[in-house]
Amino acid sequence: MTRRPLSLVALLLLAGCTTGRAHPAAAPAPAVCTGGQTVFAKAVTGKLLTGVTPVEKGLARDVVFTDPYDQINTRTAAVRTAATAPAEQIYRELAGRYGEDHPLAPYGEVYHPATGESFSMDRTGRFVAYEWLRTLDVPFHYTCGGTTTDGTVITWSAVLTDGILNCDEPAPAATTADDPEREARRLRC
Repeated sequence: MTRRPLSLVALLLLAGCTTGRAHPAAAPAPAVCTGGQTVFAKAVTGKLLTGVTPVEKGLARDVVFTDPYDQINTRTAAVRTAATAPAEQIYRELAGRYGEDHPLAPYGEVYHPATGESFSMDRTGRFVAYEWLRTLDVPFHYTCGGTTTDGTVITWSAVLTDGILNCDEPAPAATTADDPEREARRLRC
């Protein structure tokens, strides 16, 4: 009977379990045609409620409220297309056209409501703070190498927009209240 040290047996077992296995090669990604021409269609703008605070009861004037926003919606600055296209290039082209007057969110940024914000009111009531984005969805056609690709740039104005409403006051008429305020009132008041 041959005796082998236990460590040698363990080493052989370990070596046998970790040998490389052949994996099929991944299919190469289709090449992205750069340097093509982008034609943007008419922009579709909107407003997207992104966060609201819990209702704060102000029993005295000038009370500071510091509740964080509860996230309602989020948005990612991106290019959506079913085909292969140079997404960042197309996004930069759009940002260059709109960016001077209306700065856009950086490509790939994911928007989340602010945290650590505070507000105060000069009257009493039940208050809700809310924030929202000015959305921008721009359809496009990208032509390169004889192929045309359709898609949409999804983004928002990089300028933060927010508001405060008093649940104890009557809701403004539908024609004067903006969509985010109506939605915040519906969710919290």
